[in-house]
Amino acid sequence: METRSKKARLQVPMERPSTQDYRLVQEAKRRAVAEEKLEEKDAKLAEVEERLEEQRRQYVRLVGRLEERVRCPVCLEVPTTAPVYTCPQGHCICSACFPSISSTCPLCRADMARSTSLLAATVLENILHECRFAGCRERVAMEEVKEHRRACVHRLVPCPAARCPKQVTVINLLNHAVHYCQFNFARTLDVFEVLSPKMETTFYDTLGEETPTATYRWRGNHFFLNQRKLGRLRSFSMVMLATAEGCRGFRVTLHLAGAGTSVTHTDHPLAVDARDAGAAGLLVAEATMEKMVVQVGGLANYRVMLKFAEV
Repeated sequence: METRSKKARLQVPMERPSTQDYRLVQEAKRRAVAEEKLEEKDAKLAEVEERLEEQRRQYVRLVGRLEERVRCPVCLEVPTTAPVYTCPQGHCICSACFPSISSTCPLCRADMARSTSLLAATVLENILHECRFAGCRERVAMEEVKEHRRACVHRLVPCPAARCPKQVTVINLLNHAVHYCQFNFARTLDVFEVLSPKMETTFYDTLGEETPTATYRWRGNHFFLNQRKLGRLRSFSMVMLATAEGCRGFRVTLHLAGAGTSVTHTDHPLAVDARDAGAAGLLVAEATMEKMVVQVGGLANYRVMLKFAEV
């Protein structure tokens, strides 16, 4: 009986897995295979990234050594232009510091000639040059150095207020001009928002005193109107927070009027780097200014109409 019972149990058919269970098992296998392949790709990617990082470190070390070889011992800077002069021992001197063919090498005191290094020039042409301005981490090719220096936001420029003697980095210039410059109206009166291309401002004419700089904002650009008394002349100039190239895209018209007399001047604004550019701007004789000054409430004032335009 016991043998027959075991045989009967053996003949009982096993339950076949359902279609849904089969699909789940197959999906789990496919997922495991995919995860394994993904892990292999991640490992290969990490290996490639490590090789690239090592190559980058080697490149940085190589460039550092090359820079030290061509660094000028006089100004202590890596030259950004050729030629590079060398003494008989191979010491490099940049063209700005090379005094004359009768001088001696500042390192070994060997007599200098007009020998130049083609190898040093090749190095300069093929490395990225570090910006000289503090705070800037940019590195650019030799042919881009001049353009970068003209536009670098870390370069020092004079405050746009003509009477302010301070030099400020471009990136901090607006903050200084608006909040800290004692020669700017914006410090107490804020920035004049120009909501249309034209704006009129009334200035009080105080005998013997200079008029502070007025700051205007038009279409997100900042302009600074300087007025100076130069003997029997009055100077009006507009400075823009932009490079010289950026200023060429704008024109500003200054129209002074009062008591039937008027003077008009249209020109590109001055770049912040060129704030003190000669006689740029509008020059008005004091005799003409006196004709335009009117008395309002016992105060002498004159009107300046500004018109901004993009070109």
